Amino acid sequence: MLWVMTAGPVWAQELDFRQRYERGKLLLQRKMYADAINELKKASYTTQGRSFFGVYYYLAYAYYWLPDIRQANLALQSAKRYASRATHREALKKMYNRIQRLYSKVTIVPEVDPDEVGRLRLKLKPKIAFGSQHKQRYLRILNKRLKANGVVPNNRPFYVPKGDYEVVIAEPQCLRYTLAVGGQKATEVSIGDGTTQFTLKAGQSCTCTGGQKQYGQGRKMYCACPPGTGWNKDKQRCEVGVNPVPWIAAGVGILVAGAAAVVIGLVVAQNDGTDFRLIQNPNGSGGKTKIWQ
Repeated sequence: MLWVMTAGPVWAQELDFRQRYERGKLLLQRKMYADAINELKKASYTTQGRSFFGVYYYLAYAYYWLPDIRQANLALQSAKRYASRATHREALKKMYNRIQRLYSKVTIVPEVDPDEVGRLRLKLKPKIAFGSQHKQRYLRILNKRLKANGVVPNNRPFYVPKGDYEVVIAEPQCLRYTLAVGGQKATEVSIGDGTTQFTLKAGQSCTCTGGQKQYGQGRKMYCACPPGTGWNKDKQRCEVGVNPVPWIAAGVGILVAGAAAVVIGLVVAQNDGTDFRLIQNPNGSGGKTKIWQ
């Protein structure tokens, strides 16, 4: 009776592991990477899968093609602990080399209080288009995440495709801080071997153009024409006698307010310096007020 009670669960665990593991590999072959990750992670929760080299190796492979380079590296670190054969070690070496050939780590070290900064919205623009489709796809996903969710400047590394970039704090974020490399404001950077370190320091991330003045509250800033002047759309500058339409400048571009809106307000809806809104429309429902979040 004791044998039946103990062997039953063990047999069930073995079956569950085998089904999850084989299904994960099959999904990986079909390039269904997210589904493969789901099955392989479940396999890793079983008694046998917890220390099974293949589970973590194929997890790394699936994350690489998803792509999520940070998770791929974490899975490889787990696989390395259970690499008991020469073939295991050779497979790991090839995967590590593949990642290191295309990607490097980037960190952002704050010289200011990171809690005051919140999440940085960044954009990395390659100077020369990538020939690697893997790097192209990864950078599209990375830029989307950096703009939507930002990155916390806490020295935690993230992976970037190797190459030469233009670097900007993404619109509409406009802060009293700037990124620097080697003590100089970073507008361009080369990502090569080793870790590239940005420093976040006091400065200015956006520039007011055409005679606009900078206004702000705390670390949140915006650009607008001085009182008594308005923006001349054709000449791209502030002038007396032009309807005082506020414009917001962020980064190197200009975000245009609707012509009917004449009062600009700063609405702090998030603690990350990104919520700039035009909050009053003098013509009521007859005009339009454009809002940026």
